[in-house]
Amino acid sequence: MPERAASKPAPAPGRSKRGAKAKAVLDRKSSPGWLTSDEDEISLRRWRGRTEGIEVVALEPQLGFFGAFRARSASGGQYEVEIRSLEERINSCGCIDHRVNALGTCKHIEGVLAAVSEDKARAFQAAAEEGSARVEIFLDRRDAAIPSVGWPADSAAAAVAREWLAPWLLDDDVLNPDPDSVAALLAAFPEAPPEVAAAMRVSRHFGPWLARARASVRVKRRAPHSRPMSPPAAQRSTC
Repeated sequence: MPERAASKPAPAPGRSKRGAKAKAVLDRKSSPGWLTSDEDEISLRRWRGRTEGIEVVALEPQLGFFGAFRARSASGGQYEVEIRSLEERINSCGCIDHRVNALGTCKHIEGVLAAVSEDKARAFQAAAEEGSARVEIFLDRRDAAIPSVGWPADSAAAAVAREWLAPWLLDDDVLNPDPDSVAALLAAFPEAPPEVAAAMRVSRHFGPWLARARASVRVKRRAPHSRPMSPPAAQRSTC
């Protein structure tokens, strides 16, 4: 019998310990500089993803390598991972580390990549070269988080989505990063025509970024003559 995706436990009344920890990581001031390089940090997450016994379950098995996955660590934490590239660090995870580390990866993403590539070297390499067949709307977190669109090699799929996406695109088919525009796209996508929905994936991990981005815009509008707020510096976190 196929495994059912595990449901998350209901949160306890008030702020949970995990929620409090996540907020502390996001809000604390970063220390001046890192003791390790980005390459070191990426290698560490890759090693942890391969060695910490992360359980991986495909939530969209019909999509092969480029689907959504549940990654559950030995400590019991579980997160949804979206794989859209097997070569670039533009995949997504719901964990706090991925949200704040500005690396574009985390141990859960690396654990999924290790699991799906095991004993499938040829198929994995072929899929890496071909890329995702869908138009991908996501947050690129390799530095400051940037709302982005990834276009597939299949021009037919791209054409179907491009016409519908036009109100939210800038010149050169770049996604408009304005938080209100992104919010409008997220609200409209559930009502998109079936052919558009089939050709495109909108990431489920926009929520925290959108809340902070819109709050920042409100602050700037209330104080138009104040100095603009600098984006928060990258932080290292483990989970």
